[in-house]
Amino acid sequence: MKKAASACLCGIACRYNGKEVTNLNENEKKYLPVCPEILGGLSAPRTPVEIQGNIINNSYDDLVASKIKVVDKEGNDYSQIFIESADKGLKIILDNDIEEVLLKDGSPTCGCNLIYDGTFTSNKIAGNGVFCALLKKYGIKIIEWSE
Repeated sequence: MKKAASACLCGIACRYNGKEVTNLNENEKKYLPVCPEILGGLSAPRTPVEIQGNIINNSYDDLVASKIKVVDKEGNDYSQIFIESADKGLKIILDNDIEEVLLKDGSPTCGCNLIYDGTFTSNKIAGNGVFCALLKKYGIKIIEWSE
């Protein structure tokens, strides 16, 4: 089975704070690393962003329809960047015939079932990141990685 994972789980320092989470590929390269945020042109480190709006049952279509927004602490809207970066990540998944993706919880991109609540206070709530929501829309199997 071909697998991919959030790049920060594969030893790549691409998180908003410029750090990696762990290195699942340290002993064997079993995951294709994917970071939609970097694919979308964001740097590491970068200003933290969170999803705001009705995000309990958010879907990729809700984001595209502007029912929810991805913003940084200053209120700058990153929604379009996150839509485009999720599309780029999906292309990699589909082009490589990936059957399963391991995603880091909490992230506005990769969060699976649990994301930050949009208040920048470290509170987590039920919801999906943009990339996760898109993968679910396409029926890709998602595995959640939580610390």
